[in-house]
Amino acid sequence: MILLIFSSDVSYNNLTSPGCSYQENKNWFRSSSSNNNLNDLLPCQKISRCPKYYRSFHINCGGQDVKNERIWYEGEPNSEGSAAARNYHRPGSNWGFSSTGDFMDDINFNDYKYTLRPNISAVVSELYKTARRTPLSITYYGYCLENGDYTVRLHFAEIQFTDEIPGYRVARRVFDIYIQGKREKQDFNIKEAANGSNTDITIQFNTTVTDRTLEIRLYWAGRGSTLIPRRGDYGPIISAISVCSGNRTYCEEPEEASKKPIVIGVVTSAVFLIFLVMGVSYWKFCYGHKHTRERGIVKPIIFAN
Repeated sequence: MILLIFSSDVSYNNLTSPGCSYQENKNWFRSSSSNNNLNDLLPCQKISRCPKYYRSFHINCGGQDVKNERIWYEGEPNSEGSAAARNYHRPGSNWGFSSTGDFMDDINFNDYKYTLRPNISAVVSELYKTARRTPLSITYYGYCLENGDYTVRLHFAEIQFTDEIPGYRVARRVFDIYIQGKREKQDFNIKEAANGSNTDITIQFNTTVTDRTLEIRLYWAGRGSTLIPRRGDYGPIISAISVCSGNRTYCEEPEEASKKPIVIGVVTSAVFLIFLVMGVSYWKFCYGHKHTRERGIVKPIIFAN
């Protein structure tokens, strides 16, 4: 028996009252037309106000939490499913993704193929060992951000169409990159940009946040390989995303920065206490024995004739 699991995608609509009572296999991303920006972005998450404002987010697309150099990239736990349309947001954080489309030309009715792993045991860093793939379009979004200028770094590596496998070597993956609705790259080819497969490359963009949200969209425009090496092997992929306010590689959140004076004060006090104890010990050792010896000496009594 073949079990067909259907999904519906109502993202990017202007519904006055989205039906959020049944959310499984439905994508409600940006489907509301309310006057609340958070409700419009995530109409079924019941988030009407930001508990705090962030100035960064870092994502390990398709993978688990991992630290790369100084940056801690959050993974996508429990983001898999059997439906093509999907809207996921990281619990306790300020980002998520919306994936649309379906691999209609393959023989797999339940598409679990949205997380890729390298075809061979290539020597790549942990950040590039997984990737998120989409049949048509995927939008990664950050919300509850401080308004201002931001630096967006997109990390890519072609870990599916590898040069080591003859059938995959001739495949060609191209897609467009949009930042805040503006197309920044057209027909972007990871393998060509990185000069080979299983080789990482980082593309940097500068953008501005004016409404507390930032959107990064990868879109397959129908170009590139669709039948090589087999049906259903196409669509944009991405390994990781790093977003920082300003023009910095590593940016701290406000609560991290607020802890610095406390840490510095504690360390300074500890160092001062150590030197104080050492000074007292040195004084006792050098001068304490001297006074003890002086007290132990009996001075001679001289009698006058």
